[in-house]
Formats: sequence, C-alpha cells, structure tokens
Amino acid sequence: SVEISGSLTSICRQATVNIEIGIYNKTFPYFQFPDFTPLWIKDVNEDGSLKEGLFSGIIVDFSKNSTQYHVTSFDYAYYLSKNKVTKNFSDITAEDATKEILNELGVEANYVCPTKINISKLYAQQNAYDVIMDLYTQIYKQTGYKYYISASY
Repeated sequence: SVEISGSLTSICRQATVNIEIGIYNKTFPYFQFPDFTPLWIKDVNEDGSLKEGLFSGIIVDFSKNSTQYHVTSFDYAYYLSKNKVTKNFSDITAEDATKEILNELGVEANYVCPTKINISKLYAQQNAYDVIMDLYTQIYKQTGYKYYISASY
C-alpha cells in the first residue's frame, strides 16, 4: 500500500509505503533502505511508461518484520526544518529573502511565488522553514493570500 499525505499544518508531505510479504514466500528478496535514501513515487501510463511524479522525498524510517516492509519518507522540505538561520532582513521582498535563505542552504529554488511586498524583520536562530513561512505569513496579513511550501528532488 502507498499513502501520500500532507496538510497545511505539517512541514512536509509524507509518503508511507507498506509491502506485504507472504509468510510462505521464500523467494521475496531481502532489501534495506538506509535513512536519507531518495524515494520517488510516479504514476504509470497504460503502456507501463512513467508519467508525472506523485511524490519525491527521502526515507527517514525503514523497518521490516516477518510479514512486512515499512517505509516512511518526507519530501525535501524536511531539510528546511533541520537547518537554523539568523537573518536581519531590511526592506526586502519575501521572495528575495526566501531565495537568499535557500541559496545559503544550497537548495535550488525553481519557483518562488512573487509578492513584490517588502518586509523588514529580524530572525535569530530559527529553522529555515519557520522563517520562510513567517515571511509569507507577513504577506498573508497584508493580502489575504495563503502560501505553502512544496519541495521536490
């Protein structure tokens, strides 16, 4: 079974994969996934070729018992919750501030939602996710538009 979940209150989207092993199946291969192994879940066309990706992230927990493999993974926003930043932003747009944070973390930003609204605020030793979300919360307070983070490989 595969379950992909997420909400506006969680930092990351989560994918949980359970692979059942028949108790009499002696040919099922043994495998192990170390933490931080990439995981992609993709949809398949009728001819078996891969189409769009449904999820990409990293494995944070792998376990096996006599009847099942269990994998828990989070999308790449997980890394934003594990890195602290200290920034004193002065008259900078939320999108430019976000790009600056991501650049320092070595994360490529393919798309950052433009706001064209300047912010001035000090952030001291907060995780990068909270800083980015606070930047866009400041924009929400001015515009009423809600924003979320989606991170992929």
